[in-house]
Amino acid sequence: MRPTFFQLTVALVVLGLLARALRYFLNFPLWGDEAFLAVNFLLRDFKGMIDPLVYGQIAPLAFMWIELAVTKAAGLSEMTMRLVPFVSGLLVLLLFWRFASRNVGPAIAMLAVGFLAASYYPIRHAVEVKPYSTDLLVSLILMMTAWSVYQNPKSFPRWSALILLGGAAIWCSYPVIFMAAGVGVLLSGLASRARSPGILLGVLLYGGVLVASFAAMYVFYAKPHAEAASGLKEIDMWTKTFPPLREPWKLPVWFAFIHTGNMFAYPLGGKNFASTPTFLLVIAGCIALWRTQRAAGSSSSKRVSSSVRSRRALLWLLLSPLPFNFVAAALHTYPYGGTARTSLFMAPAICLLAAIGIFSLVGGLLPYPHRQRGLRIIGVILCFITIACMVRDVIEPYKKPETAESRRVVRLLSEQMKEGDQVIVFLATEDVEHAPFIKEAKGMGAQLAFYLMQQMPVELDGFGPPAEQVQPAAGRTWLIVFFRERKGTPIFVQEQLDAYLSQLEARLGPHQEPQSFSLKETKKDRQRIDVYCFSG
Repeated sequence: MRPTFFQLTVALVVLGLLARALRYFLNFPLWGDEAFLAVNFLLRDFKGMIDPLVYGQIAPLAFMWIELAVTKAAGLSEMTMRLVPFVSGLLVLLLFWRFASRNVGPAIAMLAVGFLAASYYPIRHAVEVKPYSTDLLVSLILMMTAWSVYQNPKSFPRWSALILLGGAAIWCSYPVIFMAAGVGVLLSGLASRARSPGILLGVLLYGGVLVASFAAMYVFYAKPHAEAASGLKEIDMWTKTFPPLREPWKLPVWFAFIHTGNMFAYPLGGKNFASTPTFLLVIAGCIALWRTQRAAGSSSSKRVSSSVRSRRALLWLLLSPLPFNFVAAALHTYPYGGTARTSLFMAPAICLLAAIGIFSLVGGLLPYPHRQRGLRIIGVILCFITIACMVRDVIEPYKKPETAESRRVVRLLSEQMKEGDQVIVFLATEDVEHAPFIKEAKGMGAQLAFYLMQQMPVELDGFGPPAEQVQPAAGRTWLIVFFRERKGTPIFVQEQLDAYLSQLEARLGPHQEPQSFSLKETKKDRQRIDVYCFSG
């Protein structure tokens, strides 16, 4: 018995939910990017979250407040910090299923849902302490609400929901402004055609609330955070995403590079043009939607059918964030593509358009009986891709092996601590001469800092305190040293550590033979944790 498209869709949704749940309950160790943000939940209260975040992190205020509330209610752990992104990831898949099944045929809905269910990045970012999964959820809800208004523009409850959502969404997600602006253009076009005072009032209220909310958020929150994190614009990950407007002859290559990289990695793909098949499918999907409009335009009828106009409106709604995102990238305020995470809010549009592209290509190449069989085979393949994602996560329950080893080392050390001990970390939170700057340790330094602050059962005396200020403890004093040498450049020279140890020995007595834990050992990158114990 052949499965129906609906049955395949249900199977893909179930597998997609299981893939996200499995990764969540495997409880991956935090990796650097997560740790950068997670440290704030150890150091800040609700009021403190308004100030620029530790490590120059950028995250919307509502996300930080909700995360902090969850950790205060349920305790601070990897799973509690990931609960909000996890729930967001589950809701995204269910809501997208609802949206696709109501607006396209069952075969296209199956393909679109399958793309989202099987893709690595929506699964991964649904289980990370970052706002990317919530960016996707908020953007999808706004898109669905706007589409419901477009389909029934005389509904007061729908307009009310859209206006309130638009004002609130700005505080929940940064890139949602691109979707919100696209929605404004779509509904403005609707108002100009309908010439209805009620619709025009709705558009004006939506725009007014959106602009006011964005202005307040920017002035009181986003601007100070952006100024504190201005260095982000200089890192390689961001600079590649800014269009080379001063060298316009490079734009075609840049355009191709961006749109065939991780931005379009659904369900498979990657950097260096690896996502070219998905990009071509999206182009095919756009053409398939536009051709209907073109055909209607050539008709003798003077009136474009509502169904055709609706397809053009859907195409605009799906693609509308991109021009506004491009403008932001041109102004160096937000990356355009480059990574999947900063563009994750575009996942529903990419998946749906790629699904339409597959459907149109298969329909053009195969006769009806073979077409149905071919689409079912693609659905089964998507099921196997989702299962492969789960198998991979079971085999490697971490993003990087060194993150798992670092967490294990901290847990091991915490078991050796006794009451009266104190812990010192040979990493300074500011640029000083006597200890390496923690920023030089990159994400691994942030991860080590988080786990030490979270798990140490004794007093953590500080990060890189001057040796002359260290007082003898009632018990032992532990010095934790993180060493990293990348491409031949260490984060500190041995003489710096020797001088620090010598001063500590003068105050605390000799130390025991250090324990050494290797985290990573390659030709380009060596990482380890050394632990010195002063008996006092």
